[in-house]
Order: sequence, then structure tokens, then C-alpha cells
Amino acid sequence: MNSILKRAGILCIMLITAAGCKKTEENITLTDYEGNTYKTVMLGKQLWMAENLRTTKLNDGTKLTNVTDGPQWGTQATPAYCWYNNDSASYKDIYGALYNYHAVKTKKLCPAGWHVSSDEEWASMVALFGTPGMAGDKLCEAGNLHWRFATGTDESGFSALPGGRRYVNYGLFLEMGTSAYWWTSTTQDGYHSLFRAIYTGMGVVSGFEENGVGYSIRCVRN
Repeated sequence: MNSILKRAGILCIMLITAAGCKKTEENITLTDYEGNTYKTVMLGKQLWMAENLRTTKLNDGTKLTNVTDGPQWGTQATPAYCWYNNDSASYKDIYGALYNYHAVKTKKLCPAGWHVSSDEEWASMVALFGTPGMAGDKLCEAGNLHWRFATGTDESGFSALPGGRRYVNYGLFLEMGTSAYWWTSTTQDGYHSLFRAIYTGMGVVSGFEENGVGYSIRCVRN
């Protein structure tokens, strides 16, 4: 009996130790300058936000411009953000904000000690789950609560949501419920920068777009 209890005690200690490691490495809560909190997830050697950024200020307290006017969004040449359909009540807490690339270029958009994920970091993270085509479902939130055509399993814990985007032309809001877009910190040239996206059933794709487009942001710890 004593040997059984001893083995049970060792197993219990092992489980507690494992849970403790997971808590300190994966379940850290991140707080931005405004006090918004975010879940995080360890993917490989990178600690990622498991939610989209929703701050309206840089990490030095500087306010970003909230552009609601469509034509103005298309010509905005300074750091700016918006909520999908200009409706913070419906979209802020779930999908976060959409930012133009001028906000990314400040290098102060993420909380101190964190940065906007680079294209290289995206590539490393996606590779953990196979090919870009295979990784899409593993990165997306499971079920059809937010995705219009649900195929996600979220075995990664990344919990990607289809927050859509805001295009340059007329500031149109597009693809809510079917597509997720994120800026990376990697620039293409003076007018275009690289993004990552997940389209329903198509996996993770990459491309470049005009800096005036509004995309979501995921931060990675330095």
C-alpha cells in the first residue's frame, strides 16, 4: 500500500510541475498601455498574442487617430485605426482594431517588450503545423460562432478570427466572417508591406498590400 501511495504522490508532483510550467510559459496574460488584457500562447519558441490587438494608443501613450470617414481612410498618411463598420460595441472585444501600416511603422504599437510579428516569425510558426495549407484550420477558432464556413480545429491555441479588413478605396469594410488578415512588420517597399491571411478552406497565405489598408495585428514577445 505504501509503495502505491508513493507512486501516486510522485505522479501528482509530476502533474503539478507540468501544469506549473504550462502556466508560466503559455498562459501569461498580457496588458497593453490602456489596460486591455490578452491571452497568449507559446508556439514553438515564440510567445504570441492569442487575440487581436485592440489598443487605441501607442505604448508611450500617444493617441492613434480613429478614422471613421471612408475617403479619409484611403488617404490617411499617419498612424490610424478603426473598428469594423465603425462599430466598437459589436467588434472591439471580439476582433480587435484594424490598423493602417503607418501605425505599425511607429514600432510602438504593441505593449512594451513586444513587437508586431514579422513575416519570418509567421513562417516559423506556420511550419509547426505543416504546410501553409494544412496550418490554416489548426490556427482558426473551432466551430462556427464567428467563422461563416467553419473548418477550424484551433489545436494551436492561436484562435484566429475572421475580422475582415478595411480597404483603401473608399474605406470599404470587407470579408467579415470569411477572412482574417494581419500586418507583419516586414515591408515590401515604401508603399507596400507584407501581410498574412487565412481564407476559409485555403490555409495561410502571404502577400503584400498598400500601407493604407486596415488589417489586424498580432504581437510577439521580444
